[in-house]
Amino acid sequence: MKGLSGNSNSLCRYLGWEFGFMGNSNWEIGKIDETTENIKDMNELTGKLFFHKDGDTKAELQKKAEDMVAKTLKWLDSQLRENGTHGFLVGKNLSVADITSYNALSCLIENGFASSVEGYPVLKAHTDRISNIPAIKRWVNSRPKTPF
Repeated sequence: MKGLSGNSNSLCRYLGWEFGFMGNSNWEIGKIDETTENIKDMNELTGKLFFHKDGDTKAELQKKAEDMVAKTLKWLDSQLRENGTHGFLVGKNLSVADITSYNALSCLIENGFASSVEGYPVLKAHTDRISNIPAIKRWVNSRPKTPF
């Protein structure tokens, strides 16, 4: 059997299926996919900003990134609120959507967008809650330190 490609969303979904984090219905699977794709769009733009060197176009890219971050955080916050008191982005259980959101927001906080996240206390609380899941906390504390 050949290995999987290095596409991070493909790997996340594969692992989500393997470990039970891809939802409990077709609707939940669709919402998880929607969430991870929205986050991917934001990450692609903020990632370009991180590596961009040209001063003239960097300001334009910064503005686009700020707009995308604001749009995505607002959408994630509404998803969390719409899902009710469960504390997860989709359904009643931890999913790839929650883990992807946690990872993205942690990176935003560490890379210059902390004030954007602070504007969404429910989403920030969700990120903090996911960060305190014992297995996630253990991994974050033991992994190699990288900017992403």
